[in-house]
Amino acid sequence: MAARTPELDPAALPLGLAPRTVFVTGKGGVGKSTVAAALALAWRDAGARTLLVELEGQASAAALLSPKKIGYEPVPLGEHLCGIRITMAEALREYVRLRLKVKLVADRLVGNPIIDQFAQAAPGFRDLLILGKLWWLATEKDSRGHRKWDAIVVDSPATGHGLGLLGMAGTIARMFPVGPIAAQAKAVDEYVRDAARVGIVLVALPEELPVTETLELREELASRGIDVAAEVLNGLLIDRFTGAESKRVEGLLDDAGTSLDPGVRHALETVVWEHTRCSDQAAERERLEAGIGHGVCVLPHMFVPQLGREHVASLARWLAPGGQDVLLAQLAGATDGPAAAAAVHAAGGAS
Repeated sequence: MAARTPELDPAALPLGLAPRTVFVTGKGGVGKSTVAAALALAWRDAGARTLLVELEGQASAAALLSPKKIGYEPVPLGEHLCGIRITMAEALREYVRLRLKVKLVADRLVGNPIIDQFAQAAPGFRDLLILGKLWWLATEKDSRGHRKWDAIVVDSPATGHGLGLLGMAGTIARMFPVGPIAAQAKAVDEYVRDAARVGIVLVALPEELPVTETLELREELASRGIDVAAEVLNGLLIDRFTGAESKRVEGLLDDAGTSLDPGVRHALETVVWEHTRCSDQAAERERLEAGIGHGVCVLPHMFVPQLGREHVASLARWLAPGGQDVLLAQLAGATDGPAAAAAVHAAGGAS
């Protein structure tokens, strides 16, 4: 029996994006794998048949959603949600099989150390194989002739390598203007530059270096004609104290001197530190939004030793319009700071 086709809910689309292929990238350590997993889950929840893609050498985004081990063929992570891991060796084997049409000969050729060394050393060949596989996945049809995947989320390499990956097809098409590799490179480059089919989601932390790098990457992508579909500011703290409360605590610390109990002093210093940190984050968020000319999607800092599937599910709900509205309202300043923070980190996600 064929699987039921989900119905897309336009009001629930994460980041306001219609399903397409998105490359999630950003400076190393900003949580892009977590955002990729949350985005895939959010698109699935909105009714899109979704594929989460890991690339060789990247952390496992799929492990945040399921304990299942994924490989080169799609593995179900949940209803209408699958994961796949693309490696150069498997992509090369598939490419050669398609060209030679004879599986045995293709497998022996790919297993040849000379061919393997060439594939590793040839400039851009690895990236072209990966992009070619993604292009094929985006155009793959099911038994009824419909596109198999509505949304493909790619957990991409960090900023520098990610930029090289996205531009490699165009570079190769210019290097080799004729021949079968040139034809494929041109088709893949056109796919990457088609904003209706492909977009980039940039992930940053509300800190100086990640914000600066995000603004630079956005400008570089624009100069190459590659669409930036959305920006996500990850790890925002919810300010539990007003400026007046922080100033009052600073006064108490100054007046008390060394007479305060060490535990009490530590608690009061934490209040001042936390408010200062939130103010710094707010300034970086303002700088990012000023640089791109519009608001960004924000995600809260999760106070857990290690993210689990339930935490990624909460982040997925924050990416949806309803959840984002609640979070932005809390960040705008609720009258009761502790209650606002509790609402953001409630187990049920958006409230």
